Amino acid sequence: MRDASRPEVQRVGEARPQDDSEEAISN
Repeated sequence: MRDASRPEVQRVGEARPQDDSEEAISN
């Protein structure tokens, strides 16, 4: 949930496919 606290983290997560992959697997 720390991503919501820092908008910059969200951009970094989107830029990195690793985070997206983890989210996709969770979903």
